[in-house]
Amino acid sequence: MKSDIKLFIILLFLLCFVYNRCRNDKSTHESWDTYRGGPEARQFSDLKLIDTSNVQLLRPAWIFHTGDSGKRTTIECNPIVISDVMYLTSASMQLIAVQAASGKEIWRFKPDNNDISSGINRGVTYWKNHNDEYIFFSAGIHMYAVNVQTGTLINHFGNHGKIDLRDHLGRDTSTISISLTTPGIIYEDILIIGSATGEGYDASPGHIRAYDAKTGSFKWIFHTIPQEGEFGYDTWSWIKGANYGGTNNWGGMSLDQKKGVVFVATGSPTYDFFGANRKGNNLFANCILALDANTGKRLWHYQTIKHDVWDYDLPCAPTLATIPWNGKQTDVLIQPTKMGELILLDRYTGNPLFHVEERVVPHSE
Repeated sequence: MKSDIKLFIILLFLLCFVYNRCRNDKSTHESWDTYRGGPEARQFSDLKLIDTSNVQLLRPAWIFHTGDSGKRTTIECNPIVISDVMYLTSASMQLIAVQAASGKEIWRFKPDNNDISSGINRGVTYWKNHNDEYIFFSAGIHMYAVNVQTGTLINHFGNHGKIDLRDHLGRDTSTISISLTTPGIIYEDILIIGSATGEGYDASPGHIRAYDAKTGSFKWIFHTIPQEGEFGYDTWSWIKGANYGGTNNWGGMSLDQKKGVVFVATGSPTYDFFGANRKGNNLFANCILALDANTGKRLWHYQTIKHDVWDYDLPCAPTLATIPWNGKQTDVLIQPTKMGELILLDRYTGNPLFHVEERVVPHSE
């Protein structure tokens, strides 16, 4: 846990160093306004003020203490920076705005008591439309819309400033345990989110959902566990009355803004290490999905593991890049796996760029 805090502080130092060096030179200033740096999920900045010749000169610009104590000492947040303000989350599930140049706290938002007893938050989502500026922040079973300037709830969003993550899943909400550990992504005025589900038999489904960013109204859903009559339904061997959960996007998403395509990487179905109740290929578990960001319609999918019984989740958002390929610049998708592989696909067809060999594993009773 101490190493997590040290890593977080180092990240703050680096962000603040870059900000202080760049704030007087608008031509080189670059925001970090999206989780993982941008909708392409590249985690890359092309600023050149820090390099191998001067990195050893880095010194602390400031230290900010979140005020967390006791057992809550793990911070997994990748802060975002909008203009001159950094937005971060603490180990005790609070949203904090600080001056990026000085580390001075501007405001602090505390969620409902029932939402801060435990949990993980890896970051937040920023949305701006004309005079509206929101920070979307998740804690417990709720997604909150917070005013960027004041740190107060946007009351006309959802139900008095929040939406219940258990809604719109087609289940009795009293039986669902769900959260959102990694922030969603914005396409125009649409907020698209995944979820963190359980890993046992009673896990909730990990469907992908979209909401109106201004009002919080529900827009569309993509069933990562196909419903009867949908594509992929026949890849599962269904047992009447059984529960089917997981196949969730817990590591974030990426977005092709020009094409309006959101790319989603999913995890395994539940149980994690037992599959007798779900024989078959289990679409859309362990898949890279390309969805129409406006409607949630599936454009293509690529399944990396069929009938996963080893918890081989795809652990993060696909990275979008443009690379030279066969003599021309090609838009690609790059997906890391838990097994240390990099899967390269054509971004618009889902076809692999390299030869892929599919191997059948020995049958087991």
